Amino acid sequence: VEVALDAATAVLVQVNGANEDSIRNVENLIGGSASDKFTGDALANSFAGGGANGVSLVAGLSADELDLYSSSDVLGQVYKNIILPNNTFTVPLWSGPYSVVYQANSIIERLEDAPNVSAEMKDQLKGEALFMRAFAHFYLAALFGDVPYVTGTDYRVNAVVSQKKNKDVLALIITDLKEAKPLLTGTYEFTKQERVRPNRGAETGLVARAYLYAEEWA
Repeated sequence: VEVALDAATAVLVQVNGANEDSIRNVENLIGGSASDKFTGDALANSFAGGGANGVSLVAGLSADELDLYSSSDVLGQVYKNIILPNNTFTVPLWSGPYSVVYQANSIIERLEDAPNVSAEMKDQLKGEALFMRAFAHFYLAALFGDVPYVTGTDYRVNAVVSQKKNKDVLALIITDLKEAKPLLTGTYEFTKQERVRPNRGAETGLVARAYLYAEEWA
């Protein structure tokens, strides 16, 4: 097996010299055995992590907050707001948030059957998961408009979930955030004062943005 990753660009997977498949958006892949050879690209796929294919760059380019000095055709499409269907640069902006949604839903579901987790910790983790589910859907709605709002991990259900109107997605985001708020701490005690996880202040800021996008001023 020979694989050399190239971020969001699909690369061929060769088995015994024959092209068998293609993959993309896999980070930091190392190891292998026998004559297998894997080379990771070390690029992060986090859609909101400030990476090279994250929402900060894409939104900044499309809104003229950033200047483009690259000759990249896919970035040029974003900069000119003429994104074509085959633009692979925007793929992580769809798959990345839904990956976060799946992880958040998995946490919410499995916390119910976690006897060794304290009630206090369950509340905090559930609140964070609800926040992250809302956070991911917020950017999906902002970037793509009408999108599915996924609240479970059953692939059979998720495979046929339908799109919701943008205003309905925003309403569900607000519902998740309101449920999350009393479960979250008001400080950063769970992270030793490192501002790396959501708390009530983060919830207040995001729910305000959701109301703004929903044009609910009161």
